Parts: sequence; C-alpha cells; structure tokens
Amino acid sequence: WTVDQTRSLSAFGDYALLLGCLLFLTLEGYAQYAYNVFGERYGLVTLLPALLFLPLAYRFDHRGVLGMALTALISWVGVTVRPLELYFKTNFFDRDTVFSAITLALVLLSTAFWLEHRRIKPHFTYTYLSVAGNLLMVALLGGLFNFEGLRLFFAGGLAVACVALDQYARREQSFLFLLMSVVYGYIGTTYLFFHYLRPESDDTYYWYFILTGIGVVYYLMRQLPGRSVTTKGR
Repeated sequence: WTVDQTRSLSAFGDYALLLGCLLFLTLEGYAQYAYNVFGERYGLVTLLPALLFLPLAYRFDHRGVLGMALTALISWVGVTVRPLELYFKTNFFDRDTVFSAITLALVLLSTAFWLEHRRIKPHFTYTYLSVAGNLLMVALLGGLFNFEGLRLFFAGGLAVACVALDQYARREQSFLFLLMSVVYGYIGTTYLFFHYLRPESDDTYYWYFILTGIGVVYYLMRQLPGRSVTTKGR
C-alpha cells in the first residue's frame, strides 16, 4: 500500500481483481434471485459491493474497481430514496431522487479534491470527476426539465457546474471535461431557450440549431489537441 500511484507486477493481477469483483456481483445476484437472501432490502444489494470494492480499489490501486464502487454507491442512494419499481420507471421525476443525486455528487467531488490535496491517490481524481460530474450534470438537467418552481435554481446550478468543469478542463488540459461542460450546457441552454421563447416559426428552430451548432463546433475545435486544451491519457 502507498498513497502514490503503484504499478501492478503483471497485467494478470489487475484482470484477476476485476474478474473477482464481477464474480462477486454475479454470486450476489444469483443468491438474491434463487434464495431471496436480502429480502426486500434492495438497498443492501448495492451497498455491499460499494463497501467491498472501494477499499479494494485503494488497496490494489485499481481505477476500474473504483468506478464500479462509485457506480454501486450511486445505485444504493437511488434505490434507498424511492421504491425499486418507481426507480426503474421514473428516475429523475422525483425531487428526493434529484436532490440526493446532487448531494452525493457534491460529496464525491469534495472527497476527490480533498484526497488530491492530501496527495492520497491523486490519480483517482479523474475517475471521481468522470462519475460524479456526469451524475451532477444529469441530476441538474433532470431538475431543470421537471420542476417548474425550481427551474431557475437548477439553471443557475448547471451554469456554475459548466463553468467549473470548463475551468478544471483548462487547468488539467483535459478535453473530456471540456466536452462535458459544453454538451450539458448546450442541452440546458437549448431547453430554456425553447421553453421560455416558444417560437412558432420552424425557421427559428432551423437557424437556432445551425448557428449554435456552428458555434459549439468552432469552440471545441479551438480547444483540440495542440491548442490550449488537450486530451489527457489516463
């Protein structure tokens, strides 16, 4: 164990750990299906992998297992907030689900930056931000689309998140986070534009997508590798 990045002595070790985690999920799913081991406690089904995979990811320095742990943790929060049947039918139509997702995303992002500041597996920050950043953006868009009374609140939160991602992308020279900022921001802006203006002419839709599409492509092309922001191998 070390707080710095470590290299496995062989590729087999990394794949063996990943295979073991996948087999655990398979065994857990079979035990629930065949013997109903967990009963109606669906949250426990997703919490156990999160509690197991997270320390394994840090012990063996495995970003793939870390991603599985974070995904299980996100699933646990979603299942706990609302019943299973409603969770699968409507994901971000429930206010508790949206705010739980936002809270979890902010906790994960804060944890990632704190660990990076303490120099504890700082290379894990990329995985944390990839998972939690997407969760945060999707939750903000879900609130923007579904809750009229809080629409401006979610729009402001989305704008702040997009700017923060853009600044982080420039600092870390990461094209992925720049793309996340632009895509999610464009979706939110487009929704607000047509929701409040409600243009009646088809020409408005046509010219909006033509002009904004050109603008987005031009902006991204200016940040392609060899310019101010590059893709970053992880």
